[in-house]
Amino acid sequence: MPLIGAMFVLVILVLLGMVSFGVLALTSSAADLRYAEAAAVWVKNYYVLEAEANTRLMEADRILRGETEGETVTLLRAAGWEVRGDIASKNVNLDNDTGQNLNIEFIISPSEGRKQYILTGWQQWSDRFEYETSGTLVWPGN
Repeated sequence: MPLIGAMFVLVILVLLGMVSFGVLALTSSAADLRYAEAAAVWVKNYYVLEAEANTRLMEADRILRGETEGETVTLLRAAGWEVRGDIASKNVNLDNDTGQNLNIEFIISPSEGRKQYILTGWQQWSDRFEYETSGTLVWPGN
């Protein structure tokens, strides 16, 4: 009789272990699914940003090739580009709460009587994960 009781306890412990691992696997899979959905939204938004950035870059290219009448720097500024010397840059962002941004930067390079550009920056970042700087500084850094 004591052997049957020990087997019963062993079976109960094995079942509890299997249920625990099953719940752990289920919660892990649910977390992976949420992460994958968030990553898919992020990638989709990046491609929307990239399409908008390419549109703005083609517009700047038309201005630099002289297809529009007027002074180049004035036209670039009117199109929303920030021009500092021979460097032009533009920040493209989505009008939603993702905080995704894409910054484009190029150097205006005159070549054989017409202006061209050399793309020097294509950087994506997020405003969403900025930490507030108020409060006690734990580590001042290097």
